[in-house]
Amino acid sequence: MKIAVLISLILYCFFYLRFWFRERLFKFSLSSKQMQQHYHDLYAQNKELEAQVALIERDASDTMELYTITKEISKYLDEDKLFMVFREEIERHIDFQDCRFVRQTANLKDVLGYEVIPFILQKGSPAAGYLLIKGLSEKDREKFDILTHQFMLVLKRAFLYLKVQELSIVDSLTGIFNRRYYLERFAQELERSLRFGLTFAILMIDVDHFKNCNDRYGHLVGDQILRHICNSIKENSRQVDLLGRFGGEEFILLLPQTKMEEAIFVAERIRQAIEQGMVKAYDETLKATISIGLSFFPDHGRTQEELIDKADQALYKAKQSGRNRIYVCQG
Repeated sequence: MKIAVLISLILYCFFYLRFWFRERLFKFSLSSKQMQQHYHDLYAQNKELEAQVALIERDASDTMELYTITKEISKYLDEDKLFMVFREEIERHIDFQDCRFVRQTANLKDVLGYEVIPFILQKGSPAAGYLLIKGLSEKDREKFDILTHQFMLVLKRAFLYLKVQELSIVDSLTGIFNRRYYLERFAQELERSLRFGLTFAILMIDVDHFKNCNDRYGHLVGDQILRHICNSIKENSRQVDLLGRFGGEEFILLLPQTKMEEAIFVAERIRQAIEQGMVKAYDETLKATISIGLSFFPDHGRTQEELIDKADQALYKAKQSGRNRIYVCQG
């Protein structure tokens, strides 16, 4: 009897332990699957977050790159060159069919299909120019807005620079007379020479290959070259001589009471001084040369227009003859 009870107890304990073990094993298996599923969910979420971060980083990088065009286009103050560089830059970032910049409203007549963006220099003032864009895709709209803003900032700087130049009698870059004031002084000297029967010479001076240099090294280096040329001209001429900036890289020098032989000597001295000098511009050390055209009063004309035109023709001949030389008007 005791043996039977003991055997029954042992069997009960065995089956109970077996049942308990199987239940625990099932629960452990279930917990393991849940953990595995949870791990897979976390892994998938992490991958999604990584993709989102990469997308944000790429968008941020693309957006920051849009602002770098300011560095390129701000090298220039001439609006045509400024827009040309701007167009080259935006072609790298957005798709469009055509893009233009115009100053006059008359040019807006044939702009069917173009979006017209007016450039306002001052609030309440008429537009100083118009940016025209055609075929801009909607996906590039935000990029174009950023690029346009950069263009407008630099263009405004260029307009303001030109406005200050017009209001001043001195060219802010070189420190010599600007074209407007120079022509006033020229007229006074012409009147004086006509009254007293005096002679004078006109030298039109142009920097050789300046555009190539400006395109290669940028506006700041080009400015330094112009300053160097201007200083060399002043160092090799008299205080009574009138020096002015006639154009971008063109200077005009009036030598009062000067004969032809004397003027040729001065022109050659200036040419040699510039040819032999070196221009240090930031990290660049460059050489520059000039071409010079000469005309004389009263031999080649008795008005500003005639004398400047004859000197300009002589300058053209000097350029045609190979540059880095002087040429005297022949009639």
